[in-house]
Formats: sequence, structure tokens, C-alpha cells
Amino acid sequence: MTWLYAIGLKIVFTPVIAFGYWLFAIKGSTWIGSLLPEGKWKEILTRERY
Repeated sequence: MTWLYAIGLKIVFTPVIAFGYWLFAIKGSTWIGSLLPEGKWKEILTRERY
């Protein structure tokens, strides 16, 4: 019965982890980059990827 709980948790938490990654890695880099002064790292973090 424990395996059933494990499968349920995977189904629930996989979208949560994917959304958290998207929020931090894709959208967060623009926010972090806006806090930096002008320079190479700001250009790298704020460039449009998609």
C-alpha cells in the first residue's frame, strides 16, 4: 500500500516542482538580473530566451 502513496505523491509533486523550476529559473533570472548593475551578467540574465 505504501507504493500507492508514493505514486500519488509523485503525481502531485511533479507539477509543483516543475512550476517552481519555471518560476525560479525562467522568470526569476529576469527579476534577479534587474537588481544587478549594468554589465555582462545583467545582459546574460535578462536576455529573452523564448
